[in-house]
Amino acid sequence: MGEMGALERLMGSFSTPKIIDFLSTFREFDYSVNEIAENSRISTKTVRREIPKLCYYEILLPSRTIGKTKMYKFNTESKIAQSFNYLISEIATFEIENIIEEEHLETPQNPRRIPRSYLLRKMEPKCKEERKSQIKVI
Repeated sequence: MGEMGALERLMGSFSTPKIIDFLSTFREFDYSVNEIAENSRISTKTVRREIPKLCYYEILLPSRTIGKTKMYKFNTESKIAQSFNYLISEIATFEIENIIEEEHLETPQNPRRIPRSYLLRKMEPKCKEERKSQIKVI
């Protein structure tokens, strides 16, 4: 679980996006507060504080109780939760497309694929010269 989720990458490392990222990714299963905290990389106390808000907005649902432990699940029927899923999917698609574009670029002059790192190294001196020419001396 070491990677940042889509909402976390977009919104920063706040607790709510971490919880939503984790539960929407593994929406088929239900989790205890401790499991959500461990997998979201936030404290149990923070998860306990955020769960009522997420349940209020129907993003999470209490699914069952095992002994004294309440289990929570991502609510796939909620319009808000569905919107989060869509947003997460769009962010991930955008990032994947950018990674692919960075890996290999195709130019009109040369239809074979050229690694972006090569192009950036070639363009770097030009960018520095342009920056120097834009500086006005008073």
